[in-house]
Amino acid sequence: MTEQSKFAYMAGLIDGEGSFSITKSFSSPNRDRRRYLTYKLSVSMSNTNEAVMAWVSRVFGGRYLTGSNLNRKPHYKTRFSWTLANFPDIEKFTLGVLPYLIVKRDQALLTLEFCRTVRTAKIGTALAPEVQQKRNEFWREMMRLNGINSPSEPVETSTQGSPNGDEDTVRPSPQCEETGRNDQSAPVMA
Repeated sequence: MTEQSKFAYMAGLIDGEGSFSITKSFSSPNRDRRRYLTYKLSVSMSNTNEAVMAWVSRVFGGRYLTGSNLNRKPHYKTRFSWTLANFPDIEKFTLGVLPYLIVKRDQALLTLEFCRTVRTAKIGTALAPEVQQKRNEFWREMMRLNGINSPSEPVETSTQGSPNGDEDTVRPSPQCEETGRNDQSAPVMA
């Protein structure tokens, strides 16, 4: 199989069963116990054929995992999920599949624009306000392209405070409670 045909095949899989996404969340606390707003880019796909997922992982990098069948009908096949989350790999992958994408073309173009903001940021430092603003715009646009009209702001999950200690409780981050907002009020890390 040629390099071109591999990317063409993968574009079909991504168009049908994959996604480009940008998520917005809070980092783990640093030495000063501060948390930063972060934007994470990923390409992912689910499929019930493990051989296909192993091939995708081997050829394009990333990793695939066995999905949970919890809350699924017993006769459903096991689901496998592949994720690519390394910026250089995402950029190379996106450039390779772009000429063949139909359904996810706009998401791929936005992914490449987001990758450009990564080159301008030093990892581990707060982002410049204009980069933070641009990433937030990318996040909102990716949500719109993916059919999510009202993107939710980041939240923390914790088992603290749950009545029986084994269920997750979702609540706003302490940083959100301090500022009363969740957008562009906290420093952002690359």
